Amino acid sequence: MQHLRSDPQARIWLGMFFFLTFVVRVIVTPSLALFFVGTMYSSFWLPQIVRSVRRSRSSALSKEYLVGTTICRLYFALYFLACPKNVLDVDRRPWIYILAVFILMQVIVLILQEQLGPTFFLPKRFTSTKMYDYHPPIPSSGVSDPESPDSSLGDCAICMEVIYAEDPRQRQQVAGGLLHKVSARRNYSLAPCSHLFHTECLEKWLAIKNICPQCRRPLPPL
Repeated sequence: MQHLRSDPQARIWLGMFFFLTFVVRVIVTPSLALFFVGTMYSSFWLPQIVRSVRRSRSSALSKEYLVGTTICRLYFALYFLACPKNVLDVDRRPWIYILAVFILMQVIVLILQEQLGPTFFLPKRFTSTKMYDYHPPIPSSGVSDPESPDSSLGDCAICMEVIYAEDPRQRQQVAGGLLHKVSARRNYSLAPCSHLFHTECLEKWLAIKNICPQCRRPLPPL
């Protein structure tokens, strides 16, 4: 034990040994391998929850998209692992219901993040950082043409295209409104220096430089 504490390389080899042992155990044991894959499959909303917490900003994913995507994912898992008469004759796995509840809990957290804030479930000491809001409500006086149905806000300095209060692509619906918009985020982003851009354009810009494209002032993360 003292040798492991003083030799970092020995700790690395020991960690690799346990990792390989776990991998071999998962491969050799079919039920354990299936549970491991199911756990990874049921954690697809966790990265979005973590991203919202780190950025102190909700995911802006609509409830219809969250519920619809979750139902589609759960349908096949429940069919093959909960239905005894599935086409592949896969035996029932009682733990699939636990994974289903785990997925539903993730959806509930995402919805509550939209309503109560991205860090509502964390202690206050972890939520002291206040992020800048790039999407404040813009009054009608800030619209270049209030009578226009598209509500133009001006031109984006990055792509030189017109900025609309609402993205026209998000208003498109198919078959009498059966296809709802996936994201409810704002189409515009207002920088602290009062310069306005498309949200998509500013995200691509900040991935390269964290300064305003117009006045070159430093910008907070989006």
